[in-house]
Amino acid sequence: MKDNKSLNYVIPKEGTDMWVDNMCIPKGAKNKAMAEKFINYVLEPEVSADISNATWYANPNKVSTKFIKPEIANNLSIYPPDDVLNKCEFQKDLKEANKLYENLYNEIKSQ
Repeated sequence: MKDNKSLNYVIPKEGTDMWVDNMCIPKGAKNKAMAEKFINYVLEPEVSADISNATWYANPNKVSTKFIKPEIANNLSIYPPDDVLNKCEFQKDLKEANKLYENLYNEIKSQ
């Protein structure tokens, strides 16, 4: 990790949760054109790389890789290989079981 060398993020061999960050423009946006310009700006390779370099988060812009610090671009916890990603999954809506998990989580937190 960038700030605390005694901490390290690892992906369990069984896999883990996956997530994605999204940028979107609300249907009723007052300045749609400016929002589109902002999204296009963020997707510029150098800008995407700057964001990754500052946050130590992956980005989906493959062209930006040449601008990302090697210790980030080559970090397998940030950019895991396909065989690791194939073991990961997106969370599913647990419907009625959500309340059970929430109660159990709160019980563990309160101990």
